[in-house]
Amino acid sequence: MTLQQTPAPDSYLLRWKGDELVITLTLDAPHKGRAVLRTNLGAASVRRREIIEETEQGIVPLAKAWNDIPMKEVRPGTFQCMVRLDEVGVFSAKACFFPA
Repeated sequence: MTLQQTPAPDSYLLRWKGDELVITLTLDAPHKGRAVLRTNLGAASVRRREIIEETEQGIVPLAKAWNDIPMKEVRPGTFQCMVRLDEVGVFSAKACFFPA
């Protein structure tokens, strides 16, 4: 199965607080399953706390800032989600598909 994410997972995008970002995941053919956007968007305070704890106390970060946002199937084999950018920072996101 081939997946294509738009914008690509390795893209560097400059956006402003309050912007909305639409993520699209396209499969090579329709498949039963679910899609999610795995991201640390919306968890900047958790990530900052992990960085401080690692620096000051040597505590290994557990990636608690990551969460899954469900994506909606907009047509067979194509999933989308819209994320409102409410925080300032550097974030990562990757669309994932879990076959049924």
